[in-house]
Amino acid sequence: MADKLKGVVETRAGSKMARPEDLVRLYDIILQNYADMRDITSLDKDGEVYRMVDVNTLFYRTMRWAVVLLSSGVLTHPGVSSRHSGLLQSA
Repeated sequence: MADKLKGVVETRAGSKMARPEDLVRLYDIILQNYADMRDITSLDKDGEVYRMVDVNTLFYRTMRWAVVLLSSGVLTHPGVSSRHSGLLQSA
């Protein structure tokens, strides 16, 4: 995925790369599915499933923010852009 965000991956002739908004929307759908899984009453007694849902929710939330930051130019791959490095040092 990082390669796609950097534009390294080649596409087939006539195909388009996914726009950052499309990727964010995909992550939103995945996160909504995990939120719905937490509401399933038959999972009430299985703590392992809740832990899995929580870990995956955190992962996909992080990936969503990575897409947002990379597409907005706040974050560059693999590090933070020089124009925003002062913000991190002052925090």
